[in-house]
Amino acid sequence: MPRLRRSELSALVFIVPANIFYSIAALTHAWFEIPPHSCYGLWWAKFCDVLRCQLIPAFYTEEPSWYHLVQSVSMVAWICIVLSLISLVTGRLDKYLPIKSSVSNRQTRVAALCLVSVFAISTSLILFYMKLKESSPEIEPEISWSSILAALSCLCQLCAGLILLKACELSVF
Repeated sequence: MPRLRRSELSALVFIVPANIFYSIAALTHAWFEIPPHSCYGLWWAKFCDVLRCQLIPAFYTEEPSWYHLVQSVSMVAWICIVLSLISLVTGRLDKYLPIKSSVSNRQTRVAALCLVSVFAISTSLILFYMKLKESSPEIEPEISWSSILAALSCLCQLCAGLILLKACELSVF
């Protein structure tokens, strides 16, 4: 494990909760709700009628192609979140890079991964909400607790990326 600088420890304080928040959010079926009968998540959708509720895989819903797009963007976000944590905590990824990694290079790489995940999470949330709003224009989709966790993860990753970018800027001068 490489010795972490103060800025990297500060970023780690944001990256660890971001990983936890997004992992919980990604595994639930309640990102958005269209009252009173359905909840939509990344992988599952829950439809309720008078008698019972059914939890079905997302690709069996009405329009699976946009679900695949949202799932792909969300997987990019999840991978970037995990890679940012691994890159910051261990030096194992440095072995696989063609160039020798200095501290500022590593901080820049982790900051870039954080910012890519921020872009991917925010894009998936916006895409998901807009598509649900388009599919049922008479009812406004409600934001659920797991989409709030995804947004908190996005905010944590943004803070971590900005901390690391600021540290890189200060180490150059």
